[in-house]
Parts: sequence; structure tokens; C-alpha cells
Amino acid sequence: MKLRYFSEVLADHPQTVAGWQRGDGDMVIANPGYGTIVHLAVCRDDGRPMYDLPAWAEPPGAIIVPVTADGRVVMIENLRPIAPSNAGPGVYPPPDLGRQGRISLEFPRGFPLAGERAQEAARRETEEETNLRVLHVALIGECNPNTTYFLTNLPVFMARVALEQAFAQPDVHEEIGALHFLTVPEALSLVAAGKVICALTKAALLHYIAQGHSATEKQG
Repeated sequence: MKLRYFSEVLADHPQTVAGWQRGDGDMVIANPGYGTIVHLAVCRDDGRPMYDLPAWAEPPGAIIVPVTADGRVVMIENLRPIAPSNAGPGVYPPPDLGRQGRISLEFPRGFPLAGERAQEAARRETEEETNLRVLHVALIGECNPNTTYFLTNLPVFMARVALEQAFAQPDVHEEIGALHFLTVPEALSLVAAGKVICALTKAALLHYIAQGHSATEKQG
């Protein structure tokens, strides 16, 4: 899986249909399943504009902290084509997309299907990405990827999982690798070492700890 600018793809494959469609007026670009980017203005209380900016509205999906019976959290290796590699600091905009893409250690997350509630999405995404059977799902908070640009918050769930195969159908657009079963201290050590770059995963782990799951708790 690699990244290319869409204009380059169209030059080589002119029959390609974009899932994200440009809009009119304040709608910049949109995809029915993944969200809408709109053009907004931040104004003073009297309505006078200060500056404009794009804002992203997403369907209320979920990020999930899977937890086993012995208190370990489950992270997945997920190939993220957008995330910068370890080749060095990124350049904006990236002239060489070959430097983009890396395996990211993170918690399961995803968008809801049509008509699906966030809690239902949390259960499904956990089983799809870990292939572990979900026993119980509970809302433990919410987070925002970037409070300047995102109009919607993302619910954070905890999912109790059994070490049993879920027989879930994986998303064909994702490449999920190994599972990592970690105590809370082990997960925090990976964050401290820079091994976890996903901000949503870090936020979800903090929510889990804030629920009373101490950074000093042990397996067992």
C-alpha cells in the first residue's frame, strides 16, 4: 500500500472515480461515509471576521481500548499510508510521498456504518481489527483530534474482550498486523519511547487510566 497524489493517479488511470467530491459554496469536499470539509470564518461577537479556516465534520465513530480479563490492553499494528515514516522530519507539503506510510501501533477505531450507533461501531470495529470476541462495551469519554479543525468529538470506549476468535469480516481497505497485549505500564513505556504516534490512541489510553486503571497495576 502506497500513497500518490490524486492528480497523478488520474493521469495514469483516467477512469478512476473519486470518493471525495468537491462541493459548491461553503462545502469544500465531502464523502458520504467519511465526512465533510467546510469553509468557515471565525468572527468577533459582532460578526466581523477575524480569519477563515477549513473545518472537518465526521460521522460519530469510535476509538476503543480493548481489555482482556487479566487487565492487559490490546493494541494493533496498523499500516497507515498517510503517517510519516521514520526517515526524518516531514516537509510540508511532502514532495516525496515515498517517505509517507508506516506501521502504527494503536487502538482499534473507525467510522460507523449507515444507521449504526457509536457503541455498535465500537463493538464491530474491535472485532474486525482484533478478531477477538467482544463481551461488553462501555463509553469512557471523548476526544478531539484537533480542536481547531474538527467540528465533532470522537467517543472513547472500553471493550472487554475474550481470547476467542470473533470470526469478523475485516475491512478490505486496511492492513492489520500483529496484536500486542500490554499491561498499562508497558503501554505507557511505548508512548514514552515514541513507539506510539497516534494521538487518538494516546488520548484513549489516558481516558482508560483516568477511569481508575493505574499506571502501576500489574497483570493477574
